[in-house]
Amino acid sequence: MSLIETDVYHILSDSQELINKMNEFRGHSLDGDNGIFVDEIKETYIKKEYAPFIRINLISEINNNYQDDLSQSEDQRVQVSCWANNSKETEELKNIIDRLLEEHNIEQFYGSRYKDPDINLKMSVRKYRRIDWKSR
Repeated sequence: MSLIETDVYHILSDSQELINKMNEFRGHSLDGDNGIFVDEIKETYIKKEYAPFIRINLISEINNNYQDDLSQSEDQRVQVSCWANNSKETEELKNIIDRLLEEHNIEQFYGSRYKDPDINLKMSVRKYRRIDWKSR
């Protein structure tokens, strides 16, 4: 089993389509970074001029699918939050992210979009899950 937040980070970071779209919306690439972060965004990038940027956070890891009192799998859930300049950008990015994660059997189960008043950006919040089967 591997950490879902790390796997999601690698899936998104390895997508040239996603990185190119973020750079297109931003108007430039980020020096030494791709704008995708796990747990927390670097303080220097929490600014309107660096949008869009993405944060990946673990929600939960819960054992389930029991047989003979032994868990056969782990339900792993992660939140992917994306800050962008407007709803059009969040829509395009979420479509790419949804497709990339679905290709890796990570399914989206919740979504919301609202304005982040702290930095005046549109924020898309998506929650995803996968069942990680244990080998016994």
